[in-house]
Amino acid sequence: MMPCTFLTSWKEIAEYLGKSIRTVQRWEHEFGLPVCRPERDASKATVLIEKAALDRWIRSTFNPDETSRTQLNWALLERSKQLIAEAAILREEHCLLVQQSRRARLEMEQSRRTYSQLQVVRLA
Repeated sequence: MMPCTFLTSWKEIAEYLGKSIRTVQRWEHEFGLPVCRPERDASKATVLIEKAALDRWIRSTFNPDETSRTQLNWALLERSKQLIAEAAILREEHCLLVQQSRRARLEMEQSRRTYSQLQVVRLA
């Protein structure tokens, strides 16, 4: 009986590479890990890759020649720029939320004082 030359799940791929499932899924997204998905299964859960193809991809991605290394560096640089832009947006949103929180706190304190004054007037 011939040994299976295909890996048919994220778990099998992760075990074959000695990585976590999340890492190999991230590699698909960030580095183009060449998994196949059966056409009849639209979900991202079912994957298939030949061991030899995976070995070639690992060698070319993580031991690239100078041209591939440059391309990989550009891809990483672009991803870094995207993350920096996202961080700037999150920072702005955070500042707005802090301002809104301060305003709400001041309004609440003012309402509390007004309520206290009404109680004093009502008791008098």
